[in-house]
Amino acid sequence: MCGILRICALGKRLIDPNVAARMNAASTHCGPDNDGVFVEGNRVALAMRRLSIIDRADGDQRVSNEGDTVQVVYNGEIINDASLREESKSKVHRFRTHSDTEVLVHATSIYGPEPLTMFEGIDELEVGSMLIAENGSVQKCRYWRLDYAVDSSIIFDHCVEGLRHQLDWAVNTGMISDVPPAAFISGIVDSVSIAALVARHRTIQSVPFRSATRRLERHSTARPCRGACSTT
Repeated sequence: MCGILRICALGKRLIDPNVAARMNAASTHCGPDNDGVFVEGNRVALAMRRLSIIDRADGDQRVSNEGDTVQVVYNGEIINDASLREESKSKVHRFRTHSDTEVLVHATSIYGPEPLTMFEGIDELEVGSMLIAENGSVQKCRYWRLDYAVDSSIIFDHCVEGLRHQLDWAVNTGMISDVPPAAFISGIVDSVSIAALVARHRTIQSVPFRSATRRLERHSTARPCRGACSTT
């Protein structure tokens, strides 16, 4: 995980850079590797505490484009990083890092801005929505909707095999990293399934964990699952 801070001051009250820096420091436990704070015109603040996964040497955030007109702090992983990087290079973008974050920076000029998220209790964004703050006003708009169309002619066994194939592809593709993979195994089907799929492609380190709440205890089932996944 990483720690991310974003502030946009639309009213009369301006952003204090020192306050932004202290807020960012409060999430050091989420991103112990490095930090960055960007404040523009005391109206916009972006800050990041980073847990380095890709391009650990040069991938510090925030990341900007060539003209400093796009600034990004980002947590996640772009699994088609390589193909998007080549496409961006073909459109004369220059890359300064090997971080997938920089791919996102240049992709905004090709595909438009990525969505922002808000916390519950402020104004939660629906899935597939983005928030645009411009000229003192805020608006939300949809950029994507999931199609729930059901094909009732599909055979059950084909569904099972198709799901297995898609999960294996998603897990294998999502292991792009400059650090070794690891997995938390709770003994429940979701974490065990992911660990088993990872173990098909890599040697992984798994960590069974014990909840402080007894009713959530899964430690006894996690150990045999850990052995079945052939993890260290």
